Amino acid sequence: MVQPIGEYVGALSKNVRAGQGQIRLPNGDVYRGGFKNGIRYGSGVCMFKSGALYRGEWRDDKPNGMGILYSGKNEIVEGRFDFG
Repeated sequence: MVQPIGEYVGALSKNVRAGQGQIRLPNGDVYRGGFKNGIRYGSGVCMFKSGALYRGEWRDDKPNGMGILYSGKNEIVEGRFDFG
């Protein structure tokens, strides 16, 4: 998988994002949480440019597992997310 390009502050392993960190993506999204092999993985929080916020598990750079999505329309969705 290709590493997302953006401003990153956090842990590296062999010059690849690994462990805990924060990234601001070119589209305006901001993610803070775990990384593995350069992509979002594990527990994390993402504030989307749209105003929505997802807090939960990530896998392969997508929301995957238990989480809560707070939409920009004051809706709350809690449950299991499968790859976005």
